[in-house]
Order: sequence, then C-alpha cells, then structure tokens
Amino acid sequence: MSSSVLRAAVMFSFVIVGKELERENSVYQSIMVSAFILILIEPFVIFQVGFQLSYLAVLGIVFLQPKIYNLFYTKYFLLDKIWQISSVSIAAQLATFPLGLYYFHQFPNFFMISNLIVIPLAFAILIAGMVYFAFFWLPGVNYICFTVLEGLLTFLNKGVKWVEELPHSIYWGVSIHWFEVFWLY
Repeated sequence: MSSSVLRAAVMFSFVIVGKELERENSVYQSIMVSAFILILIEPFVIFQVGFQLSYLAVLGIVFLQPKIYNLFYTKYFLLDKIWQISSVSIAAQLATFPLGLYYFHQFPNFFMISNLIVIPLAFAILIAGMVYFAFFWLPGVNYICFTVLEGLLTFLNKGVKWVEELPHSIYWGVSIHWFEVFWLY
C-alpha cells in the first residue's frame, strides 16, 4: 500500500483502540506513533515522497487549519463550508509546498479551485463506495450504486482536468536545493 494509506490506517487504528480502551488520545501522538511504526517496519519509508508529503499534509491540516479557519467568520452555512474546505486546502498547501517545489519543480496556482472540487467529491465518492460495497450483492441496487460511483469519479476527473487546462494553472520550472526547503519551512 502507499504511504498515505498506511499512515491513515495506522493512525486511525490507534484512535479506535484508544477510544475502545477509554483512553484520551492526541492526534499529534497518533501521527507520531504511526510514523514511528512505519519507520520501524521499513526504515527507508522516510525517504519516500508519499510518506513525507502525507505526514506533512496531515500535520499542516491538524496544526494550521484551525488557525486559518478562525481568521474569517461567516454566519452563512454555504460560505462557511466553502471556507472550511479552503482553510484545509491552504493548510495542506502551506505544509507541503516546499517539498512540492523540491521534488516536482512546480506549483499548482489553482489548488484552491481544484480542492473545492476534489474535497467534496472525494467525500461523496467515499460514501458511494461504502454503499456499493454494502449492497453489491443485491442485483439492481448494486448497478445503481455503481452507476452513481462511476458518475462521481467521472465528474471528479473532468473537474480536475478542467482546472489543469486553465491558462497558467501550474507554475513550472521552480528549482530549489535541499537547504532552501529547510529555509522555506
């Protein structure tokens, strides 16, 4: 499995076990212990880009998102939901962009637009996938669930493709050295 899947599985396993044992748990502790276990099992995982980006994104979301979200208040439900998604996007981007520049030599200028598409659709796809797996054995219902899931995935792919095709969607050719990554952080 990819580093991000392993991180999520191990992290949430600790959260669930902690709740079952009726112990108070810290999200930071779950993040660090899951990283420690993955590094213990496969020490070279620390050099994988997916591992680094996954943990930095989660740390950014957990640490920065509440601070960013509290910068702006609206009493309107829809605007608040858009701001919540945007604050998650900004937090993850702030936490990962130095490594993104270092490894990929590019910056996604329209990450906010794409995340406004991706985050809600990813949640809907997750729900649709769980419903499909719960009812795959029922003829007719499984077809409807699969059709909905396929439609959501198609819409997600077309939305991301649309953002990618916008003029100047990606700033290419950024080259930074490893010490500049540390400087940016």
